[in-house]
Amino acid sequence: MPEQRGAGEPTAGGRAERRRGAGVDAGAGAGAVADATVARERRRPAAVSASVLIALPLVGALVSGGGGVVLDITAVLGALAAALLCSRPGVWWVTTGAPPVVLLMALAGFVVRDSAGSTGKFATDLAKCVAGAFPAMAAAMAVAAVVGVARLVAARRGR
Repeated sequence: MPEQRGAGEPTAGGRAERRRGAGVDAGAGAGAVADATVARERRRPAAVSASVLIALPLVGALVSGGGGVVLDITAVLGALAAALLCSRPGVWWVTTGAPPVVLLMALAGFVVRDSAGSTGKFATDLAKCVAGAFPAMAAAMAVAAVVGVARLVAARRGR
């Protein structure tokens, strides 16, 4: 039978325990406990950043009809806000997720605007919509990547 650790022996102190605040030493004082509490309160659910990443480009696509400057601006703002709201590892999910989200929102705006018409015209306009969404996709991905790199550099300097 494996030996069990006694109540007075220290545990391995893994990352999950530190996140929960179990790694805070009882004699460290109220400052360490307050820091752990503040760190826990700053975390936001991933759904918040995902909602921002989806909602802003969707509004821009519906207003602009699937392309244009309005979609470009809202896609960049959505990616920026989502990258700032999410956790540091989550920035890379935002970076890789921004282009497909922007493309899908542009297509949704296009379909809502031009739901009637011939199939040939629809296919041609759909290809134009995809090509028109490319600058917004690239800009959104670039902004999210810049935020991710800035957060990484800031975290390394803070060590």
